[in-house]
Amino acid sequence: MEFLAFEILKEYDVRHQLQIIKIPTLVACGEQDIILSLKLSRELSDNILDATLETFSASADFPYVEQNTLLLDKIHESLERAG
Repeated sequence: MEFLAFEILKEYDVRHQLQIIKIPTLVACGEQDIILSLKLSRELSDNILDATLETFSASADFPYVEQNTLLLDKIHESLERAG
């Protein structure tokens, strides 16, 4: 059943709508993530007007688990910048 989700997601592409996001956005990516790769995370951040990309070198799919303290620091920094 979980593989069905990946098949469905292949058809679900909303990248053309990223430019409508008008708020500061933090894109967090584990550098070892094979599902949402660094390349795709860069594409997200490049196409959202006020996005910041933060990468986590010791993380794969779950920076909120694998590097949670660093991620929380980056979230706080992002919120402070947003005002």
